[in-house]
This record gives sequence, C-alpha cells and structure tokens, in this order.
Amino acid sequence: MDYLSREAVMFYGVLATLAVALWNLKNSKGDRYIDSINAERVKWINTVRDLFSEFDKTAYLMGQNILMGKSSENEILKKELIFLSNQMELFLNPTEVISKAVIDKKNSVVLALMAFNPTIDGREQGLFLFDLRYLQQVILKSEWKRVKKETQKGKEVSKQEIRDIYIEIATAIDIESYNVLLKVPFEEESSQED
Repeated sequence: MDYLSREAVMFYGVLATLAVALWNLKNSKGDRYIDSINAERVKWINTVRDLFSEFDKTAYLMGQNILMGKSSENEILKKELIFLSNQMELFLNPTEVISKAVIDKKNSVVLALMAFNPTIDGREQGLFLFDLRYLQQVILKSEWKRVKKETQKGKEVSKQEIRDIYIEIATAIDIESYNVLLKVPFEEESSQED
C-alpha cells in the first residue's frame, strides 16, 4: 500500500469516527433532555400526591367536625384547607380538561365546607370528595404512564397521546365517573381542536 492510499484510509477513518461521535452526541442530548424532564415530572407527581392527600385529609376532618358540631376546631382547618387549595391550583395546569375538573370539584368541596352549614348532607360532602379523589387518581396514574411512555420512546408524547392516556386511565379506573365528570369536557376539547 502506498503512502497516499494509507493517508486516504486514515482520513476516511477519522471522518467516520467523527460522524459516529456527532451522531452519539445528538442522541445523548435527547436522552438527557427526556431524562431531566421526566425526573422533574416524577418530583411533580410526588408533590401533587402529597398535596392531594393533605387536602383530602383536611377536608375530611372539617366535614367530620361539621357533622359533630365542633365549629371551634375548624378555624385552624379552614386556614389549612385554603392554603392547600391554593397550592393544588398552582401545581395544576388550568388549560387541561382534567385539571379544570379537579379545580372545579376542589372548589365545590371548599365552598361546601367553608359555609359551615350543619344541614349540609354528609352524603353530599362524601360524594364531592369521592369525585375529587377519582380525578386525583386519574391525574396521578396518567402522569405516571406518560413518564413511562416518554422514557420508552425517548421523546415527549404529543398532546393527542396525552389526551388518549387520560381517557384510557379515566375509563379504566371508573367508567361511570368518567361519563359523569369527564366525557363531555373531553369531547368539547376535541371538537374545539378540529
């Protein structure tokens, strides 16, 4: 092999190595991006789960105090409920159907409890909390599925895929609650996009 052909082989070898290195760099940037987004999303899921749990506990305790006529104990719980209510709202995306539903149901719970009306039916309060808990579960389970899907794909999922995940999870958890609480808003959102 003469000198020029060895130089050409080395030159093409360097070019091939550079191309592979650039390709790997491009792919690793995407992986790092998705990994960092999903790490933050997992933190968000855990924070929101804690907020949901604290809100539900506080609302339940207030409801019990109302039913037992313990109004003096509710002053501290009222402040805590308002704080948790505000926190929840700040962590949710008000442009999403499911978040709007959670905010609306949460507000119904807060209004019912703040009225401190002993004649409010305990069953009605229980239904508000039941519906709220269902919506909370849909958000948490759907976001977890979204994280898994994005990790598998190596890129963010589309808005349509997110919507499909929410509907799949919502119907799997409780089809009746989906039909009552979410079906119409999801249909309206879909018709607005067309």
